[in-house]
Amino acid sequence: MDIFDFDRCKGQLSNHRQITISDNVGSGGVGVSPSSQFLYVSYSNYVFQYDLWAEDIFATKDTVAVYDGYQESNFFSTRFNLVQLAPNGKIYINSPSGVRTLHVIEQPDKRGDACDVRQHSIPLPNFNASTLANHPNYRLGPIDGSPADTLGIDNLPRAYYRIDRNAEDTLNFHFQDLSFYEAGNWSWTFGDGGSSSDRHPDHTYAGPGIYEVCLTVSNSRGSDTHCRTIELGTVSSEDPAPLHFSTFPNPVQNVLVFDLGDYLPLNGQFKLYDAVGREVFTQQVLYRQARFNLSHLKAGVYFYSFWDQGREIGRGKVVRGE
Repeated sequence: MDIFDFDRCKGQLSNHRQITISDNVGSGGVGVSPSSQFLYVSYSNYVFQYDLWAEDIFATKDTVAVYDGYQESNFFSTRFNLVQLAPNGKIYINSPSGVRTLHVIEQPDKRGDACDVRQHSIPLPNFNASTLANHPNYRLGPIDGSPADTLGIDNLPRAYYRIDRNAEDTLNFHFQDLSFYEAGNWSWTFGDGGSSSDRHPDHTYAGPGIYEVCLTVSNSRGSDTHCRTIELGTVSSEDPAPLHFSTFPNPVQNVLVFDLGDYLPLNGQFKLYDAVGREVFTQQVLYRQARFNLSHLKAGVYFYSFWDQGREIGRGKVVRGE
């Protein structure tokens, strides 16, 4: 592996550093976290993390994932191959074999095991071998005041973020900053009186409710605010609000998408029953949209019910096609 400093204004490489990952040829790839601090190197059975901000980068090597042996169809391995940072701030890793899953690094800006590598956790609609979508960094922005900034376009920050949820404590949320154009300060309000100046804060709500979460980012050239509303388990048992759920595709072959509209369950459960009322599938739902792999079910008509906070709040019909 070769690492260089890169002057993107002059197009020059410098400060060459090199290390041998292995004496054997194998599949692999590299990717860099959103903050540019951590370098991820995948090599067949391993994913390594390096700190690019350290004086001795190679001394910071940390093994953050080891291939767990999972195979599809009891033959095709899901070892680690190409690595790609996506616009949502996550890093995705494919496999050298033809499989229907991707690996994902949920929090690539966190050190060590906290980066949360989840193996073969992203289902794909079709088999994929050795290829991975490319996401050019259109949000890099200019170098203010440099010869490379001949158009005089300033880095006016744009606020944006991602919401992740704790599956064990469904009132706890992690807010991942995805702002661009060199934001330098972060100010969060969570809609319940809470606030934070951390870049990637965690916040726990006291209970169900409608909360407006706002992030304001700023630098020396300006500021920007982005707000989103969280409707957290707001259906009342005394006066239930009308909810509109949808399933697609329906009829379905393998993967069913369940869309809850604006509703964010506190701790939802999707249950599927066959024609005689036997429960054949159940899965927790924590977000406004969920995906269910129903490829193991026989063709036929099924009925679903959706539960939250111990109450059934929706039902419908699903057809599993031939």
